[in-house]
Amino acid sequence: MAHAYAGADDAQARELVTAPLKSYFRSHVRQTATNQDGSRGQDVAALTERDVDTIADFALARYLAWGSLIGSAETCLKTLVELRELGCDEVACFVDFGLGRADVLASLHRLAALREEVSE
Repeated sequence: MAHAYAGADDAQARELVTAPLKSYFRSHVRQTATNQDGSRGQDVAALTERDVDTIADFALARYLAWGSLIGSAETCLKTLVELRELGCDEVACFVDFGLGRADVLASLHRLAALREEVSE
């Protein structure tokens, strides 16, 4: 599974996904910390907002660098080819991280076209 948004170009895609994806990561970090509190003796209160921001920034940078389908169609195609070369024959696109419906649908159309290119 990969977070996915195929945009018109890399800059547009990154600009569009940054705020919602970072918010998603912040929520995930808080939920994970809360779920682990007590089970491993960790103190959720020790995780400051700055800590959560730092983790979310790191996650965003990591996913924009590799491990997602975020960018132009060409960037996403490169990632799909790399995944295929690693032996992956299926990719689930995680699109529900805060983008609007129109943006998600436009991206899905671009991704569908890439599917055809990769499977040739």
